[in-house]
Amino acid sequence: MSESTNYKSLVTHFDLDGVACAALCSLFWDFERITFAGPSNMHRLSYDLETVVTDLPHPHPRECGFWFDHHVANIEELKAMGVDYTTLNGVIEEKPSCLRVIYDYFSKEYELDEWAPFVDELDLIDGFQFRDYDHWQEITPAKTIDHAIKLDFNDNAFMRKLVRELRDNDYLDVAQLPEVAAKAEQFRSTQAEHLKMIEKIAKPFEGAEEIILLDLRELRNPPNFEKNLAYHYFPQGKAVLTIRSMFKQGVKTNGMSLSMSLGFVDDALKSKINIGEMMRKMDIGSGHPGAAAGRFECKSKDERERKSKEVLDTIVKMWNEQKAS
Repeated sequence: MSESTNYKSLVTHFDLDGVACAALCSLFWDFERITFAGPSNMHRLSYDLETVVTDLPHPHPRECGFWFDHHVANIEELKAMGVDYTTLNGVIEEKPSCLRVIYDYFSKEYELDEWAPFVDELDLIDGFQFRDYDHWQEITPAKTIDHAIKLDFNDNAFMRKLVRELRDNDYLDVAQLPEVAAKAEQFRSTQAEHLKMIEKIAKPFEGAEEIILLDLRELRNPPNFEKNLAYHYFPQGKAVLTIRSMFKQGVKTNGMSLSMSLGFVDDALKSKINIGEMMRKMDIGSGHPGAAAGRFECKSKDERERKSKEVLDTIVKMWNEQKAS
């Protein structure tokens, strides 16, 4: 176990797993600053030997104090960067959530039984271990906190407050806090409205009909939404893929972003499909075998259209190749 008690900052993912990781680490290390990051801004952040990094979907820079991760694909990316991950101070293990990695690490020395129910629920959510669409739709305490965060991923003040609450209180009580409950309810109401939009744009992906395609490229600043809502209309689908234009200060750019995840699939298909590998092979992103994201920039509208078609055609090809393997 790391002996340092001088970690002053933590960088973590801006989702429920990232917030929970920050809360558990905060029990042992007294951070002066907590920063929330995602694929678009993590490489612009500063890291040093006083920084703990948790749950980032891409490899962190070499110089940091301690690293917790459950994205084992990051090992291959580090190797490609010429970095021997075994020399880094930290723990990377293939587990459903990064919180599970941290919980197991500190449990070797400390009694953390009161965290076990929260860790179990978070494994279900972050590892997407739901049986079916109805199971995914069930409202649980951890799901309520998750929905409150998803209302606005840019609300760093709220996420820092959640870190403190989850550190000091049982997650069942945190889920009942008025602000958390109100944000979660607002998110769910918004998602109900998004179902109408999804109904209009969702369709089977030509060439790989088991993938549900949500093409948002022609929508102006489309909202963030739960893409798995597409299974409401296509329960036979095995994966959902979204593609959208990127915007800067409300203006559409020539950049594109993609997000793809497996749905409620059996172990046989799950063992074959690796969406993170798809994104890495195309050199546009990374992620888990079951969920990943990517993005690419283009210099013109024509290039954007050509590149988008190339990427989508490649996803179809790789999906079919992996499925047949």
